Amino acid sequence: MQEKLSDVAAATENTHKTVLELISKEKRGKVLDAAAGAGALCFELRKLGFDVQGCDIHPANFKAHGITCDKVDLQKPMFYEDESFDYITSVETIEHVENPWHLLREFNRILKMDGKLYITTPNVHAFYQRIYFLFSKPFFSFYEDDYKYNNHVSPILFWNLERIIEATGFVIEKITFNRGFIPKIRIGKRNLKAPKNFFFGETLILVVKKVRRSSCGI
Repeated sequence: MQEKLSDVAAATENTHKTVLELISKEKRGKVLDAAAGAGALCFELRKLGFDVQGCDIHPANFKAHGITCDKVDLQKPMFYEDESFDYITSVETIEHVENPWHLLREFNRILKMDGKLYITTPNVHAFYQRIYFLFSKPFFSFYEDDYKYNNHVSPILFWNLERIIEATGFVIEKITFNRGFIPKIRIGKRNLKAPKNFFFGETLILVVKKVRRSSCGI
């Protein structure tokens, strides 16, 4: 496996690291990395001792040798059986799907009871996101090029994500961020650091636990 965490795009700096720190505290079990990409996170999860399965719409790009990556379109029902996984990681994925309700409903179905989902998405509540929106612009990271080339189709407001989480049978255990930063202001080669909160956090990271079967039909 040639890809390292340092190869992850700057837009998700420290996101994989934060997810790994969170899940490393858990009892080892079977993890599905949804939208696994080249497999960098899968590779690190295996190093932590987890039984790792990847899935992606483009499994040919997957490079983590010794780990299986299934072809899965997260916009459609997944072929995995009910309660197949102890954990799911979904890093920078939910903003790429047209129906976040469907995605979390499927995650709930294939997670075991009390299983946990580690989900991340751009924090559209940060001050710079609000400034962009105030001046009638799309959210940062949701410009036309992000739509065309990165398929960023669903900016996720926290109040709505919280609603989806609760409606699909989860409860939130932890809310954190990959880093706090101020765009375009750098000291040397690093972005100026800021607190990790909703006002400055770049990427929203949630740990949610399955507490019941989803009854949401949206």
